[in-house]
Amino acid sequence: MGPAIAQNRTAWLKDNETTTMTGYLLQGEDISALCDEDCNDINLFLFNEMGGMVDSDNQIDATPIVTAPYEGTFVVEV
Repeated sequence: MGPAIAQNRTAWLKDNETTTMTGYLLQGEDISALCDEDCNDINLFLFNEMGGMVDSDNQIDATPIVTAPYEGTFVVEV
């Protein structure tokens, strides 16, 4: 596991709003999210190209992390 290698994206969301981002990830690459001062819970879901969920972090926290299990294109839902 390690920090994101080449991608940094910002999305501002309102309560209960979601967004998705698609990107090519290396095996073991971490994807993380951060809340601002008005947020205490944010969730991440990682899907493969076929739409199957391969990792998720839906614990009640402001710093979720998911990890790419292999190299490829993934969709991250925030």
